[in-house]
Amino acid sequence: MGFHPETLQPTTPGGAPTRVRADSPWADSMRVMYAAPLEPGVLDLTEEERAHLYGFFVFPSGSLAASGDMVVWLSLIPASLDRTLVRGGILMPASMVEHQDRDTVRKEAEAYAAVINGEDRRGLEAVQRGAMSRFGERGHLSPKEPGVLLFYRSLARALCREDGEYPGGL
Repeated sequence: MGFHPETLQPTTPGGAPTRVRADSPWADSMRVMYAAPLEPGVLDLTEEERAHLYGFFVFPSGSLAASGDMVVWLSLIPASLDRTLVRGGILMPASMVEHQDRDTVRKEAEAYAAVINGEDRRGLEAVQRGAMSRFGERGHLSPKEPGVLLFYRSLARALCREDGEYPGGL
């Protein structure tokens, strides 16, 4: 959440109780406690559902985040070595927008997504600059990023044969 000081950090603070789990070789899930429980607008949510963001990640590049009355989906599509196309949307009950101008709702959602993508871009570019630094050294993955470790385990499984050897003898 550290990449998202303006958007996600206030509601799902870094350091909040988080559970990350590998559900299969191709899917991970995450549950993060909100700073304060959400008040649902339409759905009858349990206390547990109001208190947590639920994330689901499909290796290598898809995700869903269930948050209160909404589900946010993202698909990350590599376009080149230095570019990724991000596609996504928000799913919500029709009753949440039936008395609102849908174009206005869409534009507000797109503006919010643009802020989140901007935060991601600044953070990831800083990480890339650090990794390319002559002082950058290979190190351990941060224990604060259990989802990253699960991703790399899935990547290793995808790259390895069943016997643990890399294709082509690499």
